[in-house]
Amino acid sequence: MQPGTQLDSWWAFIEGDVASETLCQDHSASFPPHKFTFPPILKACAKLRSAPQVQMVHTYLLKTGFFSDVYAATALTDASMKLNLMDDALKVFDEMPHRNLAPVNTVISGLLHNGHRRKALKVCKSVGFGGLGLNSVTIASVFSACDNAKKGMGMDCVAVKLGVENDVYVATSAVSMYWSCGELVSAAKLFEHMPVKNVVSYNAFITGLLQNGVPRVVLDVFKKMRACRGENPNSVTLVSVLSACASVLYL
Repeated sequence: MQPGTQLDSWWAFIEGDVASETLCQDHSASFPPHKFTFPPILKACAKLRSAPQVQMVHTYLLKTGFFSDVYAATALTDASMKLNLMDDALKVFDEMPHRNLAPVNTVISGLLHNGHRRKALKVCKSVGFGGLGLNSVTIASVFSACDNAKKGMGMDCVAVKLGVENDVYVATSAVSMYWSCGELVSAAKLFEHMPVKNVVSYNAFITGLLQNGVPRVVLDVFKKMRACRGENPNSVTLVSVLSACASVLYL
């Protein structure tokens, strides 16, 4: 088989120009796919916004047994989430025979992206009780699902228990959560005690200050940021600082 033949046939598969049964037979006879074949294909389907082709790949995975592979199943979950095929994505996740944190983080991120905060928290809770464990990526994602301070503080406790509370992205997500819940003191204290801060942390804190009506403090935070070596402001920082200056002048 010529090098381009396999690629061409897969693209035909993605575009729906070749029947799935014919393609499956062709690949089994010539160049069988392996578990790493499917993630890029599903990613391409999601980019093309092609739900029928994602469902076609799903059928193919089930028929060939590749559905039991965590890489292929995670890619299928991710593509389904990106196309807002929520029921399909959750069904795939629930039926995964072997699970690790990759599909867990994928489904939580997908649920949050599609506005399903409660479901994301439910998945996080079930995974924690199921003994799989959570990591800093999971915790940082789930903070955005907390719509009140009580839930946020509970997640903060989980972060401390797991020992990831000082992770810069976990702490930054917690700061943003406290801002969104109107807990100004908690946000300020957490930010102040962060052992490591980066430009994302500063931007989250400055944005929270603006959203909660304290633009004067933004300038002080910006000065401290400038005094820190290696933490240069980016375009987001500068826009926020300019907005703060305009607000102060207006006041």
